[in-house]
Amino acid sequence: MEIPEDFAGRLKLALKQANLSPAGLGAAVGVDKSVVSRWISGRVRPTQHNLARIAAVLAQGLPGFTVLAFEAPG
Repeated sequence: MEIPEDFAGRLKLALKQANLSPAGLGAAVGVDKSVVSRWISGRVRPTQHNLARIAAVLAQGLPGFTVLAFEAPG
């Protein structure tokens, strides 16, 4: 499986692997699903605070997932 280079692509892939919807991520992180939609589209990047929260939520469904997965080379 090829890992996307951009944050938006990596977030989309992680959501798919974790079987988590954008609305579910938004609810878990405490933001509106429209904010998650902007992250997924690449229009906006989450703050460091929200990035850490995203990683924590994704780690529940993807053991070993960390914020570094968004930054590591593909």
